[in-house]
Amino acid sequence: TLHDTLMQSVQALLMLFEHARDRLPRDCPDLPLIDRTLDQARGALREGRDELSALRGAAAPAQDLVGALVPLGHILGEQFGVRFAVQVDGQRRPLCRDVAQEACFIAREALQNAFRHARATVVTLEVAYAADVFALRVRDDGRGITQAPRPGHWGLAGMRERAAAIGGRLDIGSGGATTAAGGTLVALTVPAVQAYERPARRPWWRRLARNVAAGQP
Repeated sequence: TLHDTLMQSVQALLMLFEHARDRLPRDCPDLPLIDRTLDQARGALREGRDELSALRGAAAPAQDLVGALVPLGHILGEQFGVRFAVQVDGQRRPLCRDVAQEACFIAREALQNAFRHARATVVTLEVAYAADVFALRVRDDGRGITQAPRPGHWGLAGMRERAAAIGGRLDIGSGGATTAAGGTLVALTVPAVQAYERPARRPWWRRLARNVAAGQP
């Protein structure tokens, strides 16, 4: 839609300014002003998304969360010269609206952090549709989280709050021993009973009519 295109354009413009900001020397006297301006722009973008969500009644890509995140990963990969990979396990299932919305936000935040701050060679988005749990992970092979980026740029507190709001759990730590630097792993898990949409049940009289037609009691 027109609103989506506008939001994506603003987001892309904001990303370009953030990238330019990161290339400035740390002793640049204008950095505090630039940071405040960028924070205001992020706030305005969040407010715009919230308003759009209220207008549409559902901003979450419940039917295809992966499809909503992959384009962002490729854009960031091209911008920062980092390879982007995707791994999906299990049969895709529609998520509850709130779960899809918060999972999408958490994944976007984690992807942007990984591409901007991790100095990685590859960033991987992993989504698993298991019978007992829905899991979403963003993994990189970069420098890990021991070297903290500038305050406010990881959004970890907000990510944890969003995970808790949908009954999920957010774990952030080492990306594993498979990478030389350890990397970073951001993992969201939500119990299946809270994550997946429940199929609509047929009215009892329709089920009865179907059983009668099939000669069943």
